Amino acid sequence: MTVGQGGVLTAADVAPGILIDSSTVSAEVSASVRAEAAKRGTPSCSPRRSAGIEGGRRRKLTLAVSGPRPPSSGGVLLGELGQGVTYVGEDEAARLVKICHNVFLGVVIQSLTEITVLAEKGGWTVRRSWSSSTTR
Repeated sequence: MTVGQGGVLTAADVAPGILIDSSTVSAEVSASVRAEAAKRGTPSCSPRRSAGIEGGRRRKLTLAVSGPRPPSSGGVLLGELGQGVTYVGEDEAARLVKICHNVFLGVVIQSLTEITVLAEKGGWTVRRSWSSSTTR
């Protein structure tokens, strides 16, 4: 869609005003696409989203964005996708931030699961405790 046959960066006389690369291809492929965009004078950025599919539908995404700082038009476009846009650095920083975020969430979920199992094995019923505390 970008550098292949008929891609947005292949027309001889026209270049896009900005390239927003939210693909899931490898970091190396993304870097080569950014380099091609730079040759054409097209600024680019790489947003990574958080909030899932439903968050996207409701425009509640938060975005970690990396690459050369996009022009103001890029920030406006990205703002249309969600409620928060944070610039996190050059190159593939957003990809790394997204991976770190996912690892953190996985560890939290695993910890909550382990704590729940331990508590229930000790005779404490988590569901009963939650329902009791919310009805007061």
